[in-house]
Amino acid sequence: MKLRECAPCFSDPLFLGEYIDDIVRYLYEREKSRIPFNNNSPQIEYRNLLVDFIQKIAEHRGFRRTTLFLGVYLLDIFMDNHSIALERLNIVSIVCLILAAKVEEMECNIPKLSEIRQLTNTECTVGDYISLEALVLNFFNNHIIHPTVATFLEIYIDAIISEDDYKYYNTHVSETTFKDFKSMKIAVTKTLFEFSNITLSCKSMSHERPSYVAASIVCATRQAYSLEPIWNTNILYMTGYRYTDLDELILRLLKYKKGENDEVNDKRKSTPESGYISFNDSTSGDDDDIEDEEEMGDVAKRLKTE
Repeated sequence: MKLRECAPCFSDPLFLGEYIDDIVRYLYEREKSRIPFNNNSPQIEYRNLLVDFIQKIAEHRGFRRTTLFLGVYLLDIFMDNHSIALERLNIVSIVCLILAAKVEEMECNIPKLSEIRQLTNTECTVGDYISLEALVLNFFNNHIIHPTVATFLEIYIDAIISEDDYKYYNTHVSETTFKDFKSMKIAVTKTLFEFSNITLSCKSMSHERPSYVAASIVCATRQAYSLEPIWNTNILYMTGYRYTDLDELILRLLKYKKGENDEVNDKRKSTPESGYISFNDSTSGDDDDIEDEEEMGDVAKRLKTE
């Protein structure tokens, strides 16, 4: 199963057209209240493993992309301000993801603790879970509704390419043309989400404003398809950023995608021999669901025994 991409209201052009200015203004104000990430966690070396762990759970459950990004933000900030026993890291990461799901998901899609325990082989009583959830909420003063990169991408995605971009690409960029605008937008959107996944794996991106990262992802995606102009008036109006505001982060994203940086290399995962678990990227079908459950359980055991 894959992450769900977009809230129903954000996929409705009429909704965006009527409320877009108010939505973006509110999100920009909300991101100012985010607790800054300082890279202070004593367990920071386990971050990528934990992100992979909860991403597997999010994909298995079919969570929205915004749920995963919010869960990672909550985990980053909580770890940044606490020294957590290694055997508790896995359950802390799960608590952060479930809290994010309570914000972003329909109630029927929020997993029960018994389901999480079954998926991850996590030994956690209801009392333990409730106590830890209360601890996380108390740290955030019960304010866990924060915009993330995925939140802004849901807004920006409508402006990423236009019919004019489609015509320009087919005429000036590639001999391998897209058969129609829809097929090109699907391909461009896929690339956009590949860039967004890179930012999840890269802890240095946690220092940046989500709107800034999201706008840079849009620009890097357009640059990957050699579209001209790279930054048009519509995108400038939508994001509020000029191209010159973004050029440094755009270069970093393009290098990360090519694997030219040690921090991110195609979401590189170490082998079991080097102390980490390698994941199978396939997530669809009954057999794959069984593999996912086994992999998530292996990760939970690995975290517990480190």
